[in-house]
Amino acid sequence: MKSGSNLEKVLSAGKFAVTGELGPPRGGNADAIKEKAQHLKGMVDAVNITDNQTAVVRMASWAASVLLMKEGLEPNYQMVCRDRNRIAMQSDILGAHALGIRNMLCLSGDHQLFGDHPKSKKVFDIDSIQLISMAKKMRDEGKFLNGEELTEAPKIWLTNSISGYNWYANSNGKLTYAPSEIRNDSLETTYATKYAGIAKIANRNKLLLTAFRFFLSFMV
Repeated sequence: MKSGSNLEKVLSAGKFAVTGELGPPRGGNADAIKEKAQHLKGMVDAVNITDNQTAVVRMASWAASVLLMKEGLEPNYQMVCRDRNRIAMQSDILGAHALGIRNMLCLSGDHQLFGDHPKSKKVFDIDSIQLISMAKKMRDEGKFLNGEELTEAPKIWLTNSISGYNWYANSNGKLTYAPSEIRNDSLETTYATKYAGIAKIANRNKLLLTAFRFFLSFMV
């Protein structure tokens, strides 16, 4: 076993795994996690803890994951490439392992123009495929991305989305997206993005783009 997580055990046995999703609150209220967890107990094999989904600021996904574990549920801790460079990512992976988190969902992250801080700077030091590769190197080889040895390798089951569309702004400042190739421990099936058509329209007019962000605020 690579991580020993329940999700890994279910999938390794060839069974169909069911996961739910829990969006952390837009504040420091731990009770919000506890309340949402009650609806998922006994219903799922693991729970996806989103990482500032739709580029909207929320409680850190690792913190929400720890709170979820206290409720007896197993988190699938999301990490997006939008907000961190490779140093921060590797640090967070080690921290997640130390806290007992054993699953990680690697994603590129929604473009910041969709969120509540559209003027923020994106990072995207590496993409989600490179994040998977880096995490596997840390786990399987016990080495950082630069080749230096780890004192203790993180035991973590790596997941991604088979419809992982990467949103980015092209040279003209227009939003576009492209599918990613996936190479990881397990694949999480999701629908292709529902917002592609809306984004194409929004690109034509700044007012419409503002309206698009307003629309997304009701979806999270």
